[in-house]
Amino acid sequence: MTRYNPTQVDAKPKGRPLLPVIGLVLAVCFAAIAYVAAPPLVDLIAEQSPKISSQFAEFRRDYGENSVDYIFTGLLWLTLLGVSAFVVALLAGSDGTKKTYELMGPHPKDTKAMAKAHRKAQKQAKKRLKQRESQRKRE
Repeated sequence: MTRYNPTQVDAKPKGRPLLPVIGLVLAVCFAAIAYVAAPPLVDLIAEQSPKISSQFAEFRRDYGENSVDYIFTGLLWLTLLGVSAFVVALLAGSDGTKKTYELMGPHPKDTKAMAKAHRKAQKQAKKRLKQRESQRKRE
């Protein structure tokens, strides 16, 4: 029993060469959206509690006026990238190479799996033989 038969594998579809460029453009767009949306988000969070507002003011005094905005920009950008990656992973579907690995069969060192695959192949061969004999009898 061979492990790999290239005639049974479907042709690999061509990739999309502009996909990385589209991903980079999307990341830059997300950065721009995060840069615009972060300052109002920081103001909204600061308005929720005087304690948070005083901590933001102390942080700005220690690290610079826009430091809180830049940190929230980075966090918002990472969140947008993570959500978009999750959506793309959901829409992408299953891996096309799974079929190839199924056709290859189990690893030769896995003796139990090899024996099971051999029994399955023999059972299928007997079934095919019975089908051929029944077709010959009909003819």
